[in-house]
Amino acid sequence: MMTNMKGAVLAVLVLGAGVVARGAGLADAPTARAVLSLDGVWNFATNPDARGEAEKWYLPGAKLPAMPLPGYAPTADGTILVPGIWDNQGYGTETEKLRHNFVGKGWYKRTVEIPGAWA
Repeated sequence: MMTNMKGAVLAVLVLGAGVVARGAGLADAPTARAVLSLDGVWNFATNPDARGEAEKWYLPGAKLPAMPLPGYAPTADGTILVPGIWDNQGYGTETEKLRHNFVGKGWYKRTVEIPGAWA
């Protein structure tokens, strides 16, 4: 019984490897797409009162509210490093298990220059 089980597991692994190997060629397709990294520092605000949409924080000229909110770290100054985690960057209040924890919506804002060739 154990020999049959080992054979079945080996067959699944071999078949799975074949599927992965065939799919891997798709990533090497000759039509590469242009990429623009969005990593870096962004303007950021948490939205604990769900005011962002009503106050139209999404408009280009709209300012995000001042940070940090009470209980946040002083470093939660309205900017955030992307990629990154809100809590690790001081956004949110202390809980039993975490120094900073925010559950809810966050707003990111940054001006990005799109390459002219993409037009």
